Amino acid sequence: MPESFDAFICYCPKDIEFVQEMIRRLEQTEYKLKLCVFDRDVLPGTCLWSITSELIEKRCRKMVVIISDDYLDSSECDFQTKFALSLGPGMCLHGWLVVSVGPWVREPHWARLQ
Repeated sequence: MPESFDAFICYCPKDIEFVQEMIRRLEQTEYKLKLCVFDRDVLPGTCLWSITSELIEKRCRKMVVIISDDYLDSSECDFQTKFALSLGPGMCLHGWLVVSVGPWVREPHWARLQ
């Protein structure tokens, strides 16, 4: 049976220090969450788009999006966000946690979706 996770972390590689601190606080404390971090939990050699889709749709209960201006320029983050949005209202309304890293110069295109 494939490994399951409490949440998939969508982030830009430039925000890795923030993500690593978040992982430490959520996995190695009383919270004991199991987070899916792509660079750590996905084996090399798998198709990036298909494994990401499977993780988000079937193996992660929630989606945590780490937003920064660098996130807005990342094709991987764009795909992950759009794929999760395509799963329907249940995922969009109840399965998301958006974390802002610093002020944004631009607003994400999906931030106005309801």
